[in-house]
Amino acid sequence: MEIPRLWQVIATVRLGLAVNLWLIALAGLGYLQHLHWCVRDRWIGFTLLGFFALVLLTSGVWNFGLQTAAHAGAGAVRAAASGKTVDAYFGISPQWVCVRPIGPVEDIHVDGGEFRPSRPYLKIGDASGTAVLWDPAEKSALKMPMDKLRIIPVDEPPKSCAPSA
Repeated sequence: MEIPRLWQVIATVRLGLAVNLWLIALAGLGYLQHLHWCVRDRWIGFTLLGFFALVLLTSGVWNFGLQTAAHAGAGAVRAAASGKTVDAYFGISPQWVCVRPIGPVEDIHVDGGEFRPSRPYLKIGDASGTAVLWDPAEKSALKMPMDKLRIIPVDEPPKSCAPSA
């Protein structure tokens, strides 16, 4: 998906914070050698430092990246399942839509599930001519070509998106 530049910069800063935690361990190596606490050919100091560096790197990546993304994704799935509006996260602003096929439904290539025009979908985003829609009923993401769809935004998900006769 296409993420706005501002949010790309914010994500880069967060990644930098995660990596900086790892650099604390390397700075610790400098202090240990300067104070002669880490003597050459002694493996205990280097082993402890390596363990400390690994713990800091893992906690930085987990806390600044993976945990927040997983939390936002789980919140979006819960909100979509209950039919509520989903909060934006890092430039992705999901919205409820009804989707009408342009031409026969059988001619539309769908990656990730089955497309049913009568269902409301949560449009997560689009990129390079591909729309990404979340199907709350099937709990799966559908990827479809945008040139074969007419996407109609709605304020809240209706019971059915079937066209009225």
